[in-house]
Amino acid sequence: MNVLPPVPSGAPRRFAPRPVGLDQFPSLLRETAALIGAAPVRLCGLFLLVFLPIQLLPNLPYVAMPLRATLASVGFAGFFAALESVRQRRAATIMDMAQPWRLPADKLVLLVASGLLPLLAVLLVWWVDLGGSELDAFLGGRAADETLAMRQQIEFVVIFNLVGMPLLFIQPLSVLFSWSASRTLSANLLAWVANWRWALVLTLVSIPVAIGLDSFDPASAPELVLSLLSEIAVEIGLCAFTLILLQRSLQ
Repeated sequence: MNVLPPVPSGAPRRFAPRPVGLDQFPSLLRETAALIGAAPVRLCGLFLLVFLPIQLLPNLPYVAMPLRATLASVGFAGFFAALESVRQRRAATIMDMAQPWRLPADKLVLLVASGLLPLLAVLLVWWVDLGGSELDAFLGGRAADETLAMRQQIEFVVIFNLVGMPLLFIQPLSVLFSWSASRTLSANLLAWVANWRWALVLTLVSIPVAIGLDSFDPASAPELVLSLLSEIAVEIGLCAFTLILLQRSLQ
């Protein structure tokens, strides 16, 4: 599979992604495994450059969740650039991970918005569920119990994934093509419309997996390590599968 070469912003190019059938799952899975297997240690190390800062970010009042969403949306775009380098049989480097931070301002805004929009939807649901004062106390770090109840954790996973579903290809498209933000968004919608069944499948798979990982309460250091490794493996696998799906759709 050959990725289309980056083109200058505004340059004419027909973008017509084709639907990828659900029956192609075995071959997509094989290509995903081959992509990860081509550089597993390097990809895992680069992924941790995004994953660890998000996990270790202090619970700053009001800004912690938006900061995590911003770091994730921009950082994972860099991981897609690293995956594409491996797919092109090049050595992925930190420079690939830094690529999104060098994008034009409008594309950075698009990436940040793609992470904040699902978060805003979650906060709206929490506001309806918890009430304004209790939500404010939680976000401000003034709640007696600063951990969310299982109900709110499930709401977060379900709403975040459902609202983010139409934005599935924003991150890889942002680093694969040097288009403007508006054209990148349009390309994402075209790719999503062509492959909405896959977007739905990935979302319906991600939700129970994420709920299962979030609900697991490790009681020992080995269990904590196992939980983190499972989450890392799932995230890397989903990113790689999404990239392979997108590239298959562009053939």
